[in-house]
Amino acid sequence: MNKPPIRIEEDASGWTVTVNGQEFSGYIVDSRCDTCHSVIVYDMFYDSMFCPVCNEWTEKYPMCTDEDCPFCSKKRPERPLRETEEGAPAPELPFVIVQMP
Repeated sequence: MNKPPIRIEEDASGWTVTVNGQEFSGYIVDSRCDTCHSVIVYDMFYDSMFCPVCNEWTEKYPMCTDEDCPFCSKKRPERPLRETEEGAPAPELPFVIVQMP
């Protein structure tokens, strides 16, 4: 079965990234995933980076030990991409289409 590509788009301002319709305040960073070599997205809300193809955060959590940290206290979800309507995890997809301004 052929899976559709995962679509990653960065808006013209460079401050919003959309991954298969899910919008993040952030941008595509200049590095690649160690596992799948996809682009890495920086999520400004959680001050953390993730691979949209693997649907994994690239950094351990919490990042710091400060209980009052405005980022680490946000209870980052286990995976960066939301689950599907059926409750299943977002699918891992075999290739990526990256659209940049």
